[in-house]
Amino acid sequence: MNELKPCPFCGGKPYTRFSLRSMGHQSDSVGFRVECFKCGISKGVILKVCDASFDDIEKAKNEAIEAWNRRVSE
Repeated sequence: MNELKPCPFCGGKPYTRFSLRSMGHQSDSVGFRVECFKCGISKGVILKVCDASFDDIEKAKNEAIEAWNRRVSE
């Protein structure tokens, strides 16, 4: 798993948050967000899930972490 960089706005400690939404047949979605404990800013990825594998879900989590860690100056 990728290590989370500090918040680019306040330097606070981030964490990952997982959510599963089920709104009936074939409309389930998995969401991963990286949020800052201190200021609450977040960056996330939503993955539509019908028959998604564990690899698909892990990929969405890694994409959310990569998006959080991306900095303009790099």
